[in-house]
Amino acid sequence: MVLSIFTSVEFYIFSFAIAMVIVAFFMHPNDKGEAQTFFAHGFMLLSDSEPSIELKYDDERNLTIVRRGVFLNTLQCELNYAITVIGKDIKISEKLVADRDAVLNQQTVDVVFSTDRIVPGKYHIYLDSLWSGQWAAGTFRLESGRCKTLEVHT
Repeated sequence: MVLSIFTSVEFYIFSFAIAMVIVAFFMHPNDKGEAQTFFAHGFMLLSDSEPSIELKYDDERNLTIVRRGVFLNTLQCELNYAITVIGKDIKISEKLVADRDAVLNQQTVDVVFSTDRIVPGKYHIYLDSLWSGQWAAGTFRLESGRCKTLEVHT
C-alpha cells in the first residue's frame, strides 16, 4: 500500500515540479550589479620589451596599466581602451585607430593608460586586443602600492 504512491500520477507531477525548482535555483545567475564603462587613451613610448602587462595601484586610487611590447606597423595611430567593470570583473578592450595616410614604420612600443574610477578590492582582469589577436587574464588585488605582471597570450 505504501509503495503505491510511487505509481500515482500526482507523485510524478510533484517530483517534476520539485526538480524544476531545484534546477531554476542553481541556474539563477549571481547578481553582479550594474556595468560601468570607462574610456582611456594610451600613450605610446618606444621600447624593445617583450609582451607583458603591468598593473599598478597607487595611493590616489589610480590603476595604471602598462602594456609592454606592442608591435605596430606605424606610429601614426592611437590605442584606445574601454574598461568595463561588472561586480569584481574588469574587462579591458583595446582598439587601434590608424591614420588612413599613415606611413609604414614598424615599431615596438609600451602603451600606458590609467583610470581612477575603480574602487579597491580583488578583481578578475581580462584584456582583449582583437586587432592584434592578443589577450591576458589574471586576478589582482587593488590595494595601495600593489603591482602585478600578467603574461600576454596569442
